[in-house]
Amino acid sequence: MALEARESVHVECYVRSQLPGPVAERANTIVGRLRRLRDHDRLDSFRVVDWPPVHRHLEYSVSEPTRDELVRTFERWADRSEVTLEPAFRRRESLSSPLEGDELHGRLRVPVVALAVYDDVGPSETLCGVVPYTEPREQGQDRTVTVADWLAAVEPPELTGQVQVPKPTT
Repeated sequence: MALEARESVHVECYVRSQLPGPVAERANTIVGRLRRLRDHDRLDSFRVVDWPPVHRHLEYSVSEPTRDELVRTFERWADRSEVTLEPAFRRRESLSSPLEGDELHGRLRVPVVALAVYDDVGPSETLCGVVPYTEPREQGQDRTVTVADWLAAVEPPELTGQVQVPKPTT
């Protein structure tokens, strides 16, 4: 999911609310890295938002997707891209509370931080990537690309402080 191939890039950074101190620091570091990418014209824009609610509480709030609707959009991208969102995103069935009976309910676990990368050209955005994701490989050697991995891959050397050593010419 290279940024160079995109004309206009917008990133939505989804974060769990109410993070403990050390986890909040890690999330703030990610936001700082996104800000540097924007300031160095590697991103056109980004926005940090809490994960949407699990359920829609008010009828008039239909313009914003629920968490499940958003993740279903992410899953469609993953299917088209031949990757999976697991283990960072996980669905599982659990029994309802004893007061509600023995019905199974689906539960969705989302990562602490996830990025949705959009190609922002034209009247509507196109989802072109979700991070973290896992690339299935033969013999169980799956490769998970984390938010930190993706940021490191798209950050130019001048943002990371790494010196780029030129390759010798022959």
